[in-house]
Amino acid sequence: MKTSLLLSKINYFIIAVLLFSSFTLTAQPKRELRSTWMTTAWNNDWPSQKGTTSTTQTAQKNELIGYLNQLKENNFNALYLQIRSMADAFYPSSYEPWSSYVSGTRGTSPGWDPLKFAIEECHKRGMEFHAWINPFRFGNATTQTSTPPFNTTRDQAVHSWLIYHWNGTNTYFIFNPALEEVKNRIVNITAEIVSNYDVDGIIWDDYFYPEGINASQDAAQYTAYKNGGGTLSLKDWRRKNVNDIVAATYNRIQQLKPWVKFGISPAGAGHAPAAQYGLTGPNCSASDWQYDGIFSEPLAWLNSGTIDYISPQLYWLTTHSTNAFGPLTEWWTRVAKHFGRHHYASHSISFFYGANNSTSWAEVGVQLQQSRNSATLENTHPGEVFYASRDMTGKRLSGFMPWLKTNKYQNPSLTPAIDWKNHAQLLTPTNVTASGTSLTWQYGGTTWTTFNGYTSKSVRFAIYRYPKGTNSEDAMANSANLLGVSYITSFTLPSTYDSNYTYAVRAMDRYGNEFGTGYYKANTSYTLPDETVSFNTTAVWTETAGGSSYVATDNSQRSIAVWKGTLFIPSTDSTISLVNAKTGVLRRTLTLSGIPSQYLLFCLRITDEGEVLVGNSNLETTKLYIYRCDTITGNCTLFQEITTGTTNSRFDYFDVYGNLTQGMLVAASNNGYTLTAPIANGDIIGANVVTYSGSHNGGVSTTAIKRDDNSFFVAGFSTNAHKKYTIVDASTLSTISFGSVGPSTTLASVGGCCFRFKGHEFYAAAESRFGAFKVFDISAGVDDAYLIGNVTTALGSTANGTCVTPLCVELCDSDNEAWIYVLAPNNGIAAYKLSITNSPVQTLPVQNITGTGATFYGRTAAGTSLFSEVGFEYKKLTDSEYTRVTATKSNDFNKVVSSLTANTFYLVRAYIKTTGGNYKYGEVIKFKTTIVPPTVTTGNATDITTTSAVLHGTATKGTENMSATGFEWKAAGGTYTKQPVTPSGSTLTHTLTGLTLGTTYYVRAYATTPQGDTYGNEITFSTLSIIPPTVTTNDATNKSYMGATLNGAVVKGDLDITNKGFEWKKVGDANYTTVSKGAGAGTITHNLTGLQANTQYTYRAYGTTSGGTVFGEDKTFTTPAIVPPTVTTNDATNKSYTGATLNGAITKGDLDVSDKGFEWKKVGDANYTTVSKGASAGTITHNLTGLQPNTQYTYRAYGTTSGGTVFGEDKTFTTPAIVPPTVTTNNATGVSYTSGTLNGAITKGDLDITDKGFEWKKVGETDYTTVSKGLGAGTITHNLTGLQSNTQYTYHAYGTTSGGKVVGEEKTFTTLTVIPPIVTTSAATAIGKNSATLNGTIMNGSYAIIAYGFEYKKTDSLNYTSISGTKSGTTLTATINSLAHNTNYTFRAYATTAEEGTTYGTELTFKTLYNQLIIESGDTVAISTPFNGDLVFYHGGQIGNTTDTIIQIEGKIEYKRKFTRNLWYTIIFPFDVTKVTYGKNQEILPYRNGSGKFLLKQHNDNTSMNFIERWEDTPTPPAGIIIAKNVPYIIQVQSLVLNNREITFHSANSTHSIGNKTFVLYDNGNTTAFNYFGNNTLRPQTIGTCYIIEDQLFRRQDGTTSVPAFECYVQATPTVMKSMPYIGIMKEAGGTTETANTLYPYTLQTWSDNANVYIRSTVDQDIAIYNINGACLRKISLEKGETVSLQLPNAIYLLIGSQCEKPFKIVF
Repeated sequence: MKTSLLLSKINYFIIAVLLFSSFTLTAQPKRELRSTWMTTAWNNDWPSQKGTTSTTQTAQKNELIGYLNQLKENNFNALYLQIRSMADAFYPSSYEPWSSYVSGTRGTSPGWDPLKFAIEECHKRGMEFHAWINPFRFGNATTQTSTPPFNTTRDQAVHSWLIYHWNGTNTYFIFNPALEEVKNRIVNITAEIVSNYDVDGIIWDDYFYPEGINASQDAAQYTAYKNGGGTLSLKDWRRKNVNDIVAATYNRIQQLKPWVKFGISPAGAGHAPAAQYGLTGPNCSASDWQYDGIFSEPLAWLNSGTIDYISPQLYWLTTHSTNAFGPLTEWWTRVAKHFGRHHYASHSISFFYGANNSTSWAEVGVQLQQSRNSATLENTHPGEVFYASRDMTGKRLSGFMPWLKTNKYQNPSLTPAIDWKNHAQLLTPTNVTASGTSLTWQYGGTTWTTFNGYTSKSVRFAIYRYPKGTNSEDAMANSANLLGVSYITSFTLPSTYDSNYTYAVRAMDRYGNEFGTGYYKANTSYTLPDETVSFNTTAVWTETAGGSSYVATDNSQRSIAVWKGTLFIPSTDSTISLVNAKTGVLRRTLTLSGIPSQYLLFCLRITDEGEVLVGNSNLETTKLYIYRCDTITGNCTLFQEITTGTTNSRFDYFDVYGNLTQGMLVAASNNGYTLTAPIANGDIIGANVVTYSGSHNGGVSTTAIKRDDNSFFVAGFSTNAHKKYTIVDASTLSTISFGSVGPSTTLASVGGCCFRFKGHEFYAAAESRFGAFKVFDISAGVDDAYLIGNVTTALGSTANGTCVTPLCVELCDSDNEAWIYVLAPNNGIAAYKLSITNSPVQTLPVQNITGTGATFYGRTAAGTSLFSEVGFEYKKLTDSEYTRVTATKSNDFNKVVSSLTANTFYLVRAYIKTTGGNYKYGEVIKFKTTIVPPTVTTGNATDITTTSAVLHGTATKGTENMSATGFEWKAAGGTYTKQPVTPSGSTLTHTLTGLTLGTTYYVRAYATTPQGDTYGNEITFSTLSIIPPTVTTNDATNKSYMGATLNGAVVKGDLDITNKGFEWKKVGDANYTTVSKGAGAGTITHNLTGLQANTQYTYRAYGTTSGGTVFGEDKTFTTPAIVPPTVTTNDATNKSYTGATLNGAITKGDLDVSDKGFEWKKVGDANYTTVSKGASAGTITHNLTGLQPNTQYTYRAYGTTSGGTVFGEDKTFTTPAIVPPTVTTNNATGVSYTSGTLNGAITKGDLDITDKGFEWKKVGETDYTTVSKGLGAGTITHNLTGLQSNTQYTYHAYGTTSGGKVVGEEKTFTTLTVIPPIVTTSAATAIGKNSATLNGTIMNGSYAIIAYGFEYKKTDSLNYTSISGTKSGTTLTATINSLAHNTNYTFRAYATTAEEGTTYGTELTFKTLYNQLIIESGDTVAISTPFNGDLVFYHGGQIGNTTDTIIQIEGKIEYKRKFTRNLWYTIIFPFDVTKVTYGKNQEILPYRNGSGKFLLKQHNDNTSMNFIERWEDTPTPPAGIIIAKNVPYIIQVQSLVLNNREITFHSANSTHSIGNKTFVLYDNGNTTAFNYFGNNTLRPQTIGTCYIIEDQLFRRQDGTTSVPAFECYVQATPTVMKSMPYIGIMKEAGGTTETANTLYPYTLQTWSDNANVYIRSTVDQDIAIYNINGACLRKISLEKGETVSLQLPNAIYLLIGSQCEKPFKIVF
């Protein structure tokens, strides 16, 4: 992109502010990825419907088409569609189940292929399709669990591969990256998608390890890794697991379809390990949890080149306080460019929900502009992916995409090209035709390609439209002229064809690279243009030294270099200014580290691969120091310290060919020396320094300026030096001068650059110290150089010029421009452009280059009617005349040439001859033929003795003369020795002597040329040691069925024969059998026996000496075959229902018959039965019996000899069939609720009926019940009883004969349906204190009712009491008495039948009325009948009276209670009360049949304290009372009552105390003054222990002070036994206290110790334990005297016993 001259003068910071505040300043890039994330998980984006019907399929397709139309309309060019979200698939996969998000059910096919459809629809619109997969996520559960969420067969197969993590909200299941099975699965799934579908890319998002996953999840794999010698930490090992899978996936894609892009979208902050890669993090504080949390390492993927692009999730606003979008996108762009990859930012637009206005949406515009600016700074292409599609397509942000198109996406764009991968040339589209809105063309090449067996589209097409007369290259560089992309050879124009425009079609490969262009310019004449070269001597931009400029005003900046749009200007202060080469705007300043201060940075050079080298020779020394620097961090390391070997020579300016893997470094000194140093694998391979002619001024720098053919120019102060160039030829340098036309003969500065562009070679030479220079075209050689540009404009004052004026160049093929930059130290810097207008013909790269031939390629876009001939002109670089060869006329043409000279530079250019006879030429391309090496062969050695051998070989000259020929030889394990040999013609012969006996030698012929040694094939030979014995194996004789005679001979050599004999085996066996025939030489024979007839054997003689064993030749023989017996199987006779006669015959062969007989079986059986009929040959028969009728049998005769068993032919026969009985099953009759009659009939067949009857069962059951009805045929019946009502039964009749059982047809019947009685429970009436009337209704069902009535119980009891009722019609009533007052009861009506049992009505409840009797002080109240209720005592005495009031209650014990305060009391008695004494021994005779609760009441004026009823008895507590759950008592107190008074609670043991709980009472409502009551002593005569529930006892409410709840229960510490059931009133006798358990034993006793709770029962009963929430924890049956021990956590429990009247609360 170009920026105006004015803007280039503005400080970079101001430029940035302008761009970021007004995001529409810059032009739209032609290449920019524009995509959106389309989520299928949870149906977030698409599809909105799930299912398998055709209607659903159509809706899903139409919905996707609608989304794609919107994206295309708004100039998006790609779609990221999620096709594997949770180990599922949106396509028919061989590995994964179908996704439930498309079909509705996981594992169920939707009936179509969504992936295939989506790809086709994207490509129809010219959009790329990237398959979005989540590689590691399996699924998640909303509960904490170790059970994976999915369970299809395919899911279950991988459950063992999963690890999981609970994060407090969800359990995340992922595939364990440590498993090889997981790596293979992910790679295979990727391969499945890439192989079977024409995708453009694969993209992963950021699901890796779950954050916070426990080390135990993959401990087994990590332990195995460590045991195997692994040294990585757990975190590094986890990251390595992920990185390995990323690399394996990338490599698999490269094997299948390398043009398929592979990208990953990690979290937006990925800079934690930046220092490991020589980088610094971005200027932000974004947390990098992904590195140590989910073990994702994006920088490792970029560094290893295992992804093509990175799309980090930069989900922050540009105004974010710490993690602003701008610095992050700039950092990722720079890092991706550093590693040679692309960066496409992922944007979240979630913060715009509900804000449908341009003010908010402008944030996106700013973000896009920041990404575009960052890409421009790094000379790369931007890209953005929006999350999520539902927002882009209007589900939540209506109108956003049209806004985006209006403001940022006005023009279409191409996706960025993957230009670092190898790709083939494409042909030019031809016959471009427009009609209406249709544009069509032809493409001569294939549009589909097969790569590694997988087929995909090989070419796309970019379509352009621009006004006629516009430069085509300029027009097609502008996105405003791009119409779109097509995957086919046609395109629908956005408007009808307009003849005022040119329509162009460019072939574009799947990597995104553009090639030749086809044009349509109808109704215009087309003249083939000539190529033109122009140079504008007016600078595109300049930057003058001084002020805030980055150009220094001293001599600190002395060289420049350019790399992919960035100028590098080093300074001697160890900084580098990085400048936008197109605008001259400073991008950033890089500070270098690691270079000693004395080594000034005179020179900076960049290799072809972007490797930055800086350094110089440190003034007049013998060393040239070169450092390699990282352009991100500034870290520098010493690359090479080259010894120049010359003193007082300054090699300040060097240059580099190629790269640091393979290249060359060149330099020139100030006093006539040149240096060349080859580079290989990052190291210098020697250095060569030679002189060249010419005079030089000492102490002044000289520059070596590389050409592209390993030659370089020398630019220096002297006239001769500046006009010289040097050709590098192996180890020598030859110096050649410019012709008369060239750089000036009088110069004031040095510097220059040389470059090839569009087939031309140019040389730019500095002409002054203040920026003047000339540009020469030297394509025809330096002797024919011609001047094309002369820049005379000064960049500053000549008075400031004291140093070299360096130049550099950058080529822009897409724009047909070369940019030349010149730096005048302490003056300024400027940029100029050289332009070339394309010729109508192109010269393409030469291919198939050999030592003697090559293939030339050319291309023209002109119509074939405009030219008559095509071809090429070529010549040697040193020749003056071209040779012309014609090619077959075509737009793409080629020519194979031969008879070239090896190792020689050639120039070639394509041409076309117009119909008018003019020649049009393409650019000139230089190539070099290869060197033909000599042809060398090595022959076999001959005449081998113990110490010598004759060697043979040939050496035939190739391209170069052979300076030496001969052989190299060595003994095994040694090193080669050269033996020069003068050839006779091409033949090499040499006698090698002095060898070691019995030794193996290796030999190869060689020939030496200037390129080095060429070798022939390697041969081996072994010298002789001693003469071995001669061993001969002779033919075998006397061969028989089972034997043969082996023959051989052993002749003695140098050593005695210590053993001789034979080795033999059956052919095919692995091991030999050895037969020793003794020592000494001589003839040997051996008779073999026990062989097998008709079998091949192999054998060999051997002879053994102390020197080893020598074998004779291998021989073979075959034993004769044996004639076997003849076995005949004849037809069976006498066949009956159960038998048959088998017949056969045996005829003897060579061997005696040792056994004969038959084998037989039923057809279909596995095994035969054998019947032996004795030895010897002859006729054989056998009578078979016990066969089955109507059955097929097979049999065969056999005969056995010592040679084995021979079988006759297999024969078959079938026994006759038996007529079975006829069995009929008739319909059942007399079917009732519980019975039915079965009916049937049996008719006799061939055999007698031995049994008959029925088999029956309930439908659905497995087994029948059999009912036998005796022998013989006839009618049968059977009455079934005891059946179930409304039930289906099945049955059949049967008849049995000796031939088996025959059953009749299956019949079914259903018993009648029973209607139970209808029972209804109605509300109770006439409810009193101790009685109530129960009501209900009863209606008869199928059976008679034999009993009816009600069951009732206390609602909190376990067991019902049953009473009969009175029935009148359907009405049922019953009256119950002796009920407890103020108590809840539950009841239900019932009716009983003999057949069906008891049927109940619904449960209802009622509550009896409250009963109390108030007794005032001094009164005596007599109760004539047993009293069931509360007795209320009133005492009129005053607070503080000295006289106690005594209430005496007599029953099972006598109880006295003294009251010293006028209070209310509620007392719960655990026993029946028979007598109460109150005051002056007044007696009351109550009867306890309920709670045993008495309410005591005492008043003093208007001040009172009341014990209110138990909270269970008060559904709605009085206002102001605080009620705590499970607390039985509540106290309400006014403040004056207890002010400064003592509260005392009594118990049976005076050692008990309340504990650490404190009463707090407010005085008269004054919250600032209060008193404490604490450490209250528990004295005898108290009901249980009183425990205060809460520390805060009082709170103000409605003018009163309320005491929070307290409760009474039995409490014990671990050291104190507690006995819960003994809550009771203690008896005073003679001043002693009797223990409760001896006076009043209860049916349950409880206590505890440190570990357990103990429960003992004094009767047989069931117990249950509940927690305070009402959940039953345990149910136990206890026998009398049995104790159970339980382990229960400290808590409050409710204990219920079936023989206990009240439940007990237990606190442990």
